[in-house]
Formats: sequence, structure tokens, C-alpha cells
Amino acid sequence: VVQKESEKINAIIVDLDGTLAILNNRGPFEWENVENDNLNRPIAELIAMSQKHSYKTIILSGRDEAASEKTIKWLNQNDIIYDKLYLRPSNNQMSNADYKRMIFINEIQAKYNVLFILEDLPEVVKMWRDDFDLTVFQIT
Repeated sequence: VVQKESEKINAIIVDLDGTLAILNNRGPFEWENVENDNLNRPIAELIAMSQKHSYKTIILSGRDEAASEKTIKWLNQNDIIYDKLYLRPSNNQMSNADYKRMIFINEIQAKYNVLFILEDLPEVVKMWRDDFDLTVFQIT
């Protein structure tokens, strides 16, 4: 069921690796070491400011769900409040752009009014802009 625009919940979408989490001496697929990531403080502040305006926080990551426990622990240790967390199912070989597009269409688009997206990967930034005409802040 698609809700009217006025009935949709205001939200932001935030990527993890390279955006909210700065990889600290680990490769991008070394899920066992995600608890060592550094917090990107300006991104955490943007999330907090959005929440003060009642925006929901959706964390949408290409990170494997095998790291879910350590990811949740890291988010809690860094005082990141979020409403939804989407991690990639194990053995899912879709590109980050295709995976995030699928989650957006199936889980987010009908329910949420997305104010902006925080993302680092150029191909994912391009997908959000080209496919959905959404505002994206590209993090470098």
C-alpha cells in the first residue's frame, strides 16, 4: 500500500562503511573487525540534528548481515540512534547500487518521505539521483 505523500514518515537514509563508519585498518569485507571502525563525527551530528526535527534514521548498508551483532554493538557504543537497519543478506552478490535500489523499492519508498541520503560510493550516489531524483550528500 502506497501512502499519500502527506502520510509518509519523514526519514533520512545513511550508509555505514565510508560514510558513518570510517574503516580503521580493515579491508571493506573484514566484517570481524567492524567494531574497530572510527565514527565519522560530522555524520553522527547530521543524524542527531535530523532526529531533533523528528526525522527517522534508516541505516542502509551493503555490509554483510554476518556482521549484524558487531554492527549493532558499534552503533550502540557510539550512541547512534536509528529506526531501521538493513544489512545485505549473506551470499547476496548484487552490486551495492542494485541491493540498495531493491531495499528502497520494497521497504522504504511507499512508507517514507526521504529528505536526504548520506552515501560515499559514486555508483550508489548516481543511482539515488538518476533513478529516484533524491538529494544525496556524497561523503568523501
